[in-house]
Amino acid sequence: MGLLILELGWWALLFLFFWILRDTRGRLAAEPDPVVDNETGTRSFPGAFQEPSALRQPIGTYLGTTIHRYAEFEGQTYQYDRVCPLEASASVSAEELYLAPGLVYRPMRTAHSLSC
Repeated sequence: MGLLILELGWWALLFLFFWILRDTRGRLAAEPDPVVDNETGTRSFPGAFQEPSALRQPIGTYLGTTIHRYAEFEGQTYQYDRVCPLEASASVSAEELYLAPGLVYRPMRTAHSLSC
């Protein structure tokens, strides 16, 4: 009886191990890290775009995607700056937001950060 419980425990641990491995592998594949250049402070996104939590004030279109004046990401507001296609080795500064299909947004300055 003791060997049966021990074997069932090992099977349960093996199942748990593969379950965690499957879950972690999917998350890592969905969120690739940007490549950061320490000298210039830029980062390149190898095939990955960020997803904003909100978009406001449409101002145009690019490749069938609406360009919005403002985007929110992780609690910060960004303003549209330029287009930088992924095919052209898109590089943006570490503080900028990069959205599909190659829209670059710069962080908005708050009234507090503008004061002396």
